[in-house]
Amino acid sequence: MLKTIKKIFLSGALVAAVTHAQDVSIMVSDISVAGYTDDIIVPVMLSNPNSTVGGMQFDVSVEPSMVMLSGVTSAGIGSSFSSDYSSLNNGSSRVVFYNGSGPDGISSGASGAILNLHFSGSTVLSAVLEINISNLIVSDDNGIIVSSQGSNGNLTIGDVIYLSGSTATADVLETVEIDFSITNSGAVGGLQFDLKDSPNYLDLVSLATTERTAGFSVDFNNVDND
Repeated sequence: MLKTIKKIFLSGALVAAVTHAQDVSIMVSDISVAGYTDDIIVPVMLSNPNSTVGGMQFDVSVEPSMVMLSGVTSAGIGSSFSSDYSSLNNGSSRVVFYNGSGPDGISSGASGAILNLHFSGSTVLSAVLEINISNLIVSDDNGIIVSSQGSNGNLTIGDVIYLSGSTATADVLETVEIDFSITNSGAVGGLQFDLKDSPNYLDLVSLATTERTAGFSVDFNNVDND
């Protein structure tokens, strides 16, 4: 009986911990913008089913680091809050979001945009970037730290080409064909890429175009990567 009670207690504690971990969530929105956009605006969304929100801070980083945070503005259900940021030595930025005008926070059960992150993309023609959230700390309207989690988002700039290859199987000394495809939002005039097999058991022997690339030329050369 005692073992059963212990198991029930542990199960109950685990469920409570999982539920508590969902007190506050923030999510960076996925957005797409044209190349060379000067002011890229990325909304940050809030979901707080189990707790009020009196303030928060978190770090923002971009991978690869082709754009930098240039500003933050409060928005949506957080428009009455104040927001600011500072640059850190590691290349990331720390964002603070707080209610400077009164003691009331964002009521529990809210859902919507609270912040806009601004990035300067005036020098970027095309890229797919990940905007990462880390070191998130959230407090309720009494200043008590509550459990929270952050979700990263993707920023697509300009026309982006996605290249993928098929899979195949073959026996020793057999020739196998691998098909490469692209998904493109804009016109493609040409491309180049490196191929590498690991372990190094294969040799590239020939290339050929397809119906989609009729009129294009294709060639290859071996690259010494030692």
